[in-house]
Amino acid sequence: MIKFPNASDFPQALLMTKNSKNKRAFWCIEAISGQHVLSAMLNVPESALTAAEFGRICKALVNEVDTLERALMKD
Repeated sequence: MIKFPNASDFPQALLMTKNSKNKRAFWCIEAISGQHVLSAMLNVPESALTAAEFGRICKALVNEVDTLERALMKD
């Protein structure tokens, strides 16, 4: 889980760039229990979401989280 006390602490330019390249899901920042948490939102109609497509999206999101965590650790 990637979370910060302030929404402005997120790498906003990186998240916006990633959002522009992915049409199936996008990153958003949610306020949960006093923290700002990075969440992935799916942008696929439920009727079009097959098990195989959901699996592909999940694998891609895991890779994205790994990339984001590495980028955050560099800072």
